[in-house]
Amino acid sequence: MAIALVQTATSESVGLAFGSAPTNGNCLFLMITIANPGDTTVTAVTESNVNWRRVGGSRNGAVGVELWYAPNVQSAGTSVTITTSTATGYHLLAAEYSGLATTDTLDFFSANQGTSSTVDSGSFTTRTPNQLWIGCLFNGVGTVTFNHAPTNGFTETIFLGDAGPSFPSAFETKIVSSVGTANVSDGMTASQPWVGFIAAFSATPVPSNTIHRVQSASNGFSGASSVVVTLPATPTSGNTLLLAINMPASATVTSVASTGATWVKDTAFTSGFAWRMETWRASTPGTGTTITVTTNVASQGVVIVEEWTGLTASPLDQFVTNSTGPLASPNTVSTLTTATTTSPVELWWAAMEIYPSNNGGTGLQASPTNGFTISTEALDTGVSGKATLATSVKIVSTVGTAQTTSTSQTGGQPFYTMTSMNTYAGFSSAGANQLMLMGVGV
Repeated sequence: MAIALVQTATSESVGLAFGSAPTNGNCLFLMITIANPGDTTVTAVTESNVNWRRVGGSRNGAVGVELWYAPNVQSAGTSVTITTSTATGYHLLAAEYSGLATTDTLDFFSANQGTSSTVDSGSFTTRTPNQLWIGCLFNGVGTVTFNHAPTNGFTETIFLGDAGPSFPSAFETKIVSSVGTANVSDGMTASQPWVGFIAAFSATPVPSNTIHRVQSASNGFSGASSVVVTLPATPTSGNTLLLAINMPASATVTSVASTGATWVKDTAFTSGFAWRMETWRASTPGTGTTITVTTNVASQGVVIVEEWTGLTASPLDQFVTNSTGPLASPNTVSTLTTATTTSPVELWWAAMEIYPSNNGGTGLQASPTNGFTISTEALDTGVSGKATLATSVKIVSTVGTAQTTSTSQTGGQPFYTMTSMNTYAGFSSAGANQLMLMGVGV
């Protein structure tokens, strides 16, 4: 079945409705733009009988964008609602497509941000033919609009802009039959801060021996000695779960538990400013969608869990940890550099924490260095001294040394950071060896 657009829907609030019930087996997409995001995060997307998954997003001061998707829907409802951590202004742009894989749909993703008269999605090299490329472009500051002329053969499938014009949101798409560089841009009528994001979705499943992220989830906690993170779908046997947690130094993780999974601790360290970071891994992912993390004392923090394919049973190769602060503006979050990796095909996976001294909360900008991309980002739920935790990733096909630096958004001073750079070996099969070095930035 060829990839085809079925229907679209838009809204300028926290909910929207499709005109008809989605067809079983189809894939749904939701672009969410956020004006004045601050420390706002989209914590959930809900729809009857549908498990929505966050692909990724980008933030740039007063503008933010996220892309979510739901593959292989069954008996889906028509109403979609987002839940966010704080109230702000939103645009929702949704689409239903047929002809996409029902499993392992997502190939990869990228994003970008800047201030200019051209909005750009970022770029990456795809790995499977017959794909749907989705670009999300947004400007949330000033009375400007787009030129409505997306580059590289993309179509402006959905556009939503407030009267003025202002706050333009564009859902750009392209259906391709061969691998290539996914990227889209458009001009604007004036120079303003903007964000962009792009992702590729395959008509046939991305091979399991090719490193790619299947799903991710996060949850913050405050005043509790345990936190539960719920994945959108049951993990696949043979895949790997990766977990990062930040918390005050008085707390340590005593256990990570999910049905049938075997969890091991990869890294753990305490900074000089009374915070702690740990990373855990389950190379046997089990069948549970709920992961429970227990600490020795009640505290606050945030947990990120991601499911990845294409990693070996004992994948940890190199790791290095770092903590810095206080930092002056502009604030940068930098990992140390690992020793030279030993496997040519690897996932380089960095957990990066920013700790501000007030309640403002902050996030990472969308352009980590050295070809990394932010995979998942979340804020804790503490009432004071909120911390941001993010994972930044890169997939490589040659040995090397892993390091990345990202600039944080504005927020409270002083800033402190913690990072753990872990490299994980992938399969060196013919399929995995076809990996391209991905220079991406979200």
